[in-house]
Formats: sequence, structure tokens, C-alpha cells
Amino acid sequence: MPTSLPHKVITDSELSFKQNAKKLLRASYDYEIEQDYRHNASCFLFFESLWGLGLPFAMIATVVPAYMMAISAPKVLIGIVVSLPIILSPLQLITSYRYEQRHRKHWLVFSYIACCVPWLFYTLTALFFPAMLSPQFHWLLFTISMVVFLGLITANGSVHLSLMMDCTPLKKRGTLFGYRMAGMALGLTLMLPLALWVMRRWPEGQNYRVAFCIAIPIYMVSSVALIWIREHRNPETRPAHGPNHTKIKGFLPAIHLALRQLVHEPNYRVYMFFTILFFVPLMMGSFIVVYARERLNVEGSQIILFSTTQIITGSVMAVVLGKLADRTGYRLIGILQGIILSLGFTVMTVDSVSSATSTWAVYLGFACYSSVIAVGYMVMDQLAAELIPTLNTGLLVSLGKLILTPVVILIIPLSGLVIDLTKNYALVFALGSTLALISAVGFAVLVKEPRGRKMYIVKYVPIA
Repeated sequence: MPTSLPHKVITDSELSFKQNAKKLLRASYDYEIEQDYRHNASCFLFFESLWGLGLPFAMIATVVPAYMMAISAPKVLIGIVVSLPIILSPLQLITSYRYEQRHRKHWLVFSYIACCVPWLFYTLTALFFPAMLSPQFHWLLFTISMVVFLGLITANGSVHLSLMMDCTPLKKRGTLFGYRMAGMALGLTLMLPLALWVMRRWPEGQNYRVAFCIAIPIYMVSSVALIWIREHRNPETRPAHGPNHTKIKGFLPAIHLALRQLVHEPNYRVYMFFTILFFVPLMMGSFIVVYARERLNVEGSQIILFSTTQIITGSVMAVVLGKLADRTGYRLIGILQGIILSLGFTVMTVDSVSSATSTWAVYLGFACYSSVIAVGYMVMDQLAAELIPTLNTGLLVSLGKLILTPVVILIIPLSGLVIDLTKNYALVFALGSTLALISAVGFAVLVKEPRGRKMYIVKYVPIA
């Protein structure tokens, strides 16, 4: 009578065959993405450059908070709207799972166009029939349009990223990221004179709506550039099949399995803790624009300069640090981004407690903050993908942002409430400086570089 159920025994020859098959599959994949790299990189650059043409008219981090100030929206609501990319990040879990084995580029083109429709509807209504909308109704409609726009943009973030990473060789991802940011900066620079003229030509409030009418169609048209991408999939992140690695079916079981893998990976836990400490002050940085409007009486035309500063500093830093990351890995970039952000908030803290507000101090603080926005997301996504290369990239990024969500939901509106109650920004800026510095120290001392340094290893010691 057998004491156990029959099972298949894998011989050394079978194991060797499977290992060789995986190596051949990986080699074929590496060859294909290398051959298509120039074509795909050109498509991504074309998309970012066209998208950049609309940025000086409707940048989320600068123009949107300024417009909400112009319609007298509460600062708590401004903080919530600016935080929507983090708050709505759980939507990425759904899109990552649904498009894990489907054509991603077609969905991206459709959804990028669809998300602009409610925003365009609100803008046209507010532009041509302003008397029909009360201030509270302005807040409501604009917030709803932002929820739809940022909801779909955020939901597609992991799908877009997985498409780009699967189509780019490992040691060219940082360089491509920098060039994409540079292409966006080029588009912004070309349209900057027109954006400045629009903001000066119409009165406060109406000028933002005219700017939105220009930006939104540009965003819709730019999405078509993604249709020409030659799509590839990383074989290491495909769901495994067979008797030993059965594909997990169902949304919740797949999420549960991936989350367990993250929780049991000590290198990821350490990395995520200090990433959270960096992203909390990064979200607080949006209040620098609000601070400038209050203390410097910044008008709509000057807000465009903040958008320009963000794109130019962000693109320069992305090119430099992207190339550096391809050479050294992303841990060093994590250290540098924390130091730069801490410096920016320190400048803002000193300025907020001084008797007179300095224009140069505000622009310096904002430049430090804006230069690491895109870099922060680059480090978060790329370092996580290198720490756990076998997990689906889109799902990995989605779960990371899901972990960030509760912290941001609590911290950002609370920061806006503190500013509303105290009528002072010093406490929020000082907290941002401290957290960013702690993040830099953590990346320097505790976070491991997967390309070279020894990783943390969990050892199970039996109890005697």
C-alpha cells in the first residue's frame, strides 16, 4: 500500500533541458528588444515630446493648484486633488492584472484619449457659461474631471511602465528615461511663449480655461504615437505553466500571492520604508506653489514659469541621474534625491519664518523639489524591478504605490489643514526637510544595491 500519492520526479537531464530552454528564451528576447530599441525609443520620445507641448498650459503640479486657488477652493481640497495620483493608485492593480497577457498599447491609446473628455467638457462649460456655475459647483465639477483624468492616467501608469521596460534593455532604461524627460522639456519650451501670452491675454480664471482648451486636445493627439510601438514581453515575468508552476487564476489570488512575495522579501521591505519617507515630503512640495501665490502674489502668467522650472530642472536631472543609474544602479540615485529634496525644503523653511519673502529662495526651493519628482518615480519603479525581477512589473509597481496610499491619504490633507489653521507653512516645510534627509541616510546605510552589494537573506533556523 503506497504511503503517499504518486508524483513526478524531475531528473537532472530534464532540469538541465528546462534551464537551457529558459536561457535560449531569454537570449532571444534580449536580441529582439535590442534590435527594436531605436524604433521603440523613438515612439516613446515622440509621445513624451507631443505631451510636453501641452504641459505649460495644464501641468498638474503647478497650473492645477494655481487654478484651484483662483476659484477659491479650500487648501484641503487642493491637497487631495494633487495627491490623487497616489490616492487612486490601487486602480493600477486592476489594469496590471487585466492587461498582463494582452496588447497594452491599444488600451493605453484609448484610455489616454477618453480620460480627457470630462476635463474638456468642464472647461468649455466654465469658459462659455461661467455665470451658470457657483463657486462650489466649480470646485465639484473640476474635482470630478480631475478624478477621471488622473484616475485613468494613474491606472495606466503601471501598464505604460511595464510596456516601456519590457521593450528596453536593462542598462538603457535610465538613459531612455532621461531622454523622455528631455523630449518633454523640448515640447514645453516650444509652447512656452504662447502659454505666457495666453495667461496675460485673459483675466484671472478665464486665462486658465483658455489654456486648458489648448492643452487637452494636445494630450489626446499625442496618445496616438504609442500605436506604432513594437511590443515585447519579458519572459521572466510571464505567468509560469506546468505541474510545478501552475498559473494562478483569479484577480484576488494573484494579488495575494504577489503581496506575500513582497512581504517576505527583506530587501524590498527596507527599500519601501525609506521610499515612503521620501514620497511624503515629495507630495508636500505642491504647497510651494500655493505659498508663492500667497506670499509673492504670483499671477497666472508667472505660474507658467514654475511649470517651466519643473520641466527643465526635472529633465536635466533625469538625463544626468538616468545615465548615472545605468552605470552604478539606482541606490546611489536614492541617496542623491533625498539630499536634494531636503535642501529645497530647508530653503523654504528658512524663507517662511523670515520677515520678508525672497523670490529667489522660493524658486530655488521649488527647483530642488521639482528636479527630483520624476527621478523619485524612476528610482521607485526601477529599483523595485531589479530587487524582484520575477514579478510582473506592472503588478510590482502597483503594489508599491498601494503601500504608499494610506500614508499619503493621511499626511497630505493633514498638511493642508495645518496650513489653513496656523496660516503658516514653516511646520510643513520643516517636516518635509527632515523626512527627506532620513530617507537619504536610509538609502546610504540600509538599502542594498541589487547589482553588486550583498543582499539581505532570510535564514530559517530550526528550534531545538
